[in-house]
Amino acid sequence: MEDGSIHVLVVDDDPALANLVAEYVPHEDDRLVVETATSAREGLDRLAAADIDCIVSDYDMPRIDGLELLEAVRESCPDLPFILFTGKGSEGVASEAIYAGVTDYLQKGTGTDQYALLANRITNAVEHARAEQARDRHLAVIESAHEGVSILDSDGRFVYVNATYADLYGYDSDEMLGEHWELVSPDDEAEAVHEEITAALERERHWHGTTTGLRADGSTFVEDHSLVATDHGELICIVSDVSDHVARASELHRLRERFERFADAVPNGLFLVGTGDEDTGFVNDGLEAIFGVSLADATPDLGALTRHVHPDDREELRRALRRHRDGSTDQTLERTFRLQHPDRGLRWIHLRAYPVRNRAGEVVELAGVATDVTERHTYAADTELRTAAMEAAMDGIAILDADGEYVYMNESHADVFGYRPEELIGRSWRRLYDADETARFDEQVFPELERTGEWRGETVGRTRTGESVPVEVTLSLLDDGTLICTNRDVTEQKRRESELDATRERYESLFENNPLTVWEEDFTETKAALDELREEVDDVEQYLLDHPTELRRLLETIEVVDVNWNAIEYYGAESKADLVDNLDRLFTDEAYEVAAAELAAVANGDTRFRADTVYRSFDGERHDEMLDLYIPRSAAGDYSRVFLTGTDITDRKEKERELRRERDRLEEFASVVSHDLRNPLSVASGNLALVREECESDRLAPIGRALDRMGQLITDLLTLAREGEAVGEVHPVSLGHLVPDCWRNVETGDARLAVDDAPTVLADRSRMSTLLENLLRNSVEHGGPDVRVTVGGLADGAGFYVADDGPGIEPDERARVFESGYSTNSDGTGIGLTIVQQIVEAHGWEISVAESADGGARFEIRGVETEAAPADGRAEGHTG
Repeated sequence: MEDGSIHVLVVDDDPALANLVAEYVPHEDDRLVVETATSAREGLDRLAAADIDCIVSDYDMPRIDGLELLEAVRESCPDLPFILFTGKGSEGVASEAIYAGVTDYLQKGTGTDQYALLANRITNAVEHARAEQARDRHLAVIESAHEGVSILDSDGRFVYVNATYADLYGYDSDEMLGEHWELVSPDDEAEAVHEEITAALERERHWHGTTTGLRADGSTFVEDHSLVATDHGELICIVSDVSDHVARASELHRLRERFERFADAVPNGLFLVGTGDEDTGFVNDGLEAIFGVSLADATPDLGALTRHVHPDDREELRRALRRHRDGSTDQTLERTFRLQHPDRGLRWIHLRAYPVRNRAGEVVELAGVATDVTERHTYAADTELRTAAMEAAMDGIAILDADGEYVYMNESHADVFGYRPEELIGRSWRRLYDADETARFDEQVFPELERTGEWRGETVGRTRTGESVPVEVTLSLLDDGTLICTNRDVTEQKRRESELDATRERYESLFENNPLTVWEEDFTETKAALDELREEVDDVEQYLLDHPTELRRLLETIEVVDVNWNAIEYYGAESKADLVDNLDRLFTDEAYEVAAAELAAVANGDTRFRADTVYRSFDGERHDEMLDLYIPRSAAGDYSRVFLTGTDITDRKEKERELRRERDRLEEFASVVSHDLRNPLSVASGNLALVREECESDRLAPIGRALDRMGQLITDLLTLAREGEAVGEVHPVSLGHLVPDCWRNVETGDARLAVDDAPTVLADRSRMSTLLENLLRNSVEHGGPDVRVTVGGLADGAGFYVADDGPGIEPDERARVFESGYSTNSDGTGIGLTIVQQIVEAHGWEISVAESADGGARFEIRGVETEAAPADGRAEGHTG
């Protein structure tokens, strides 16, 4: 615990005894804080919920005894002090407890002295455990140190060696244990070093200098060597390889007997601070250079040493220096802090300091070394930033040494091959490629890389699962043989390129093999000119029609990019160039009018335009065409890709003209029928009514029926002539709503109507009404006075039917019922079903006649596009 307290958990099934321990033990040592538990299970729960420094447990407890509790505690807290405090004293229990790993064993007594003994045992056990933990932490720090650290016993033999120390001399740590220090010192230097070090250690208990290290392979190196003598006669050695600093060390005079003389010759900042608050024993010139101020003249204290430290670091550094100077710790202080140099600005300083003790163990001074590490810090920060950037990069980045083994790799690079970076570091790049690909590198890539220093291309790698992966690779060769490699998985890129090639092939095939005439044109210059024109005139189309010269000039700005072969053949040109160079031969007056409308649409920013026009082929023959202009969305901003298709509609136009002439004739016929026949019929009907008022005769009724039949015949003829074979726009029409309306428009007498699941169909509502009225009238006229008519949807959803329960139509007569003038009713005109067939065919449907379920006639209309019937699509009604 940071406050020095010791938290003790007493586990005893006797609450009174547990409470006595909790009351007496703290009186012996006020650091002891005791809590109790009356069962092993409760004790384990307390241990899991709180920080406990020691457990004191009874042995004989129900369900879980003390040793079983010890076993459970050791599973989660193997080093926690555990004292067995039991009244069951026997050698067997003691032996079993020791074997189980109990920290201490104490038998319960009758007096209060036992609690003082227990408190002492608890304190000793906890302090020992804490010391062991501290030692383990210290050893962990030493093991991770950058310097080599070893410990020699009083005979000069190694009792501890960290990995860095062993690596410096080319040994394993275990090999050096028990060996004499002369193992790592040349024979010609060992004796002199021993004498000098021994003398220095006797005077100051520490020694620092430069010696020669002897490696296992016989080679030597210059080492920075520090020795500190412990109270137990051991020597702590700190060594680092300073071979690179031999030139600088050679400039120094031989080591002076005192640390002060040596210090002035080193470039680092060195100081010795005495134990007095304002007594600075020594500062060298290097420290003054680092600080940029004079320190020796003023005999500065620790406050003077830290005065120019950055405010954010100053107080923390002062407190740390005081702790080491005052002997609160023997550990070396290592800190990097910021310093405000008067001339060089903000600098980064690394400080190492440690207390120097005399033979009595008293701290006599604080020794320190300060190093300006600004460049190193800046480089490290820059390196860290660059490394972070490389780690975050989407492209793979790797660094390989001269042997082709990875020394760095980011996640993206390893992910291309399905690995993690740590799985490939230290491995050769060749494991990621098959034999053919590595051979290509050796024969082609590396020769070019050595010649130019750069190579970029595509390779085929091999993933962890053995699959091939296309990789785009860039290689850069440095002077020292280091290879910088970036990579990128181009599987998706290859797939897109393949799709693009396939799309391009399909486009070219569609373009060239299209049965229409297809033009690809560039409207960029044209659109710019149209934008200028639009700012000057309100109606671009009318302006171009009024200024044909300007229209032709704008048409000449259109650049024909490509044209398919169908257009060349269609217009009778010999080649694409022939067609493009003679476009003016194609234009008729009608074509120029459409071109004006087309350019006006482009000026308005439209991306679609369609119109019928007339072009002339090279042989002078006129063609009716439907021109369709389309600007893809991607090109709408620059108008660089505009497509025009021409559809030959000459036959359609001829049919339309023929149909128009036919309609004109029918309209003329309808006018004659309507005027020249209805007027005399009206006169005859009126006179018949007058005759009926003046006299009675059996011959008048047949005359009336004949006149009515003539009126119906005229109505049917007008319907047939005026409605023709075309339909208007189609919309969803609910038969459930329309059929009852049509029923009311027919003379039905006592006939009945049923609407059974009638669908909603896409139709011309007006023509649909005429169709239904004629079919309903046909059923009423031929089915009898009480006929029942049903209208509904076909079972397969392909249309609807009109059926009745009348006498029906004979099979051999069914094919003739749609013929004009055919009727089995003497009063019928024979035109009604002809009109029905005409409306059905105009919609693109089919009609047939069959026998209904009741034996009557059933008309089925198929090929109808239907929708679900509305909720009220069923209707039932009759007239009477």
